[in-house]
Amino acid sequence: MADLSFTLVGMYQDDQETVTGLPSLLPGFAEVEMQLAAADPQISFVDLWHDAPGYLAAVNAGYLADSVHPTAAGADAYSRTIMAALVPEPTLIGLAAILLPLIRRRRSI
Repeated sequence: MADLSFTLVGMYQDDQETVTGLPSLLPGFAEVEMQLAAADPQISFVDLWHDAPGYLAAVNAGYLADSVHPTAAGADAYSRTIMAALVPEPTLIGLAAILLPLIRRRRSI
């Protein structure tokens, strides 16, 4: 199964510390996921804890329906963060690699 791959997603920030007075366990889970991904090229890791808006920013933006569950806007924002991490923006070199053959082909027609 050489073509099988996985993406692990570290959870976005919660309000665990505010509710219980204890630090959230989620960053520790994300650390383990990051180590797994670093050890296996078939595993990708996206760290929403650091890459997505913080808890208060998410609440203020309307991304959370309660202290944990995302709204439609939150799901959209978090999914865009995940996609940005997995699918990098095209570079000029990449764009040139796509366009040059098309330009050459058009000139030969």
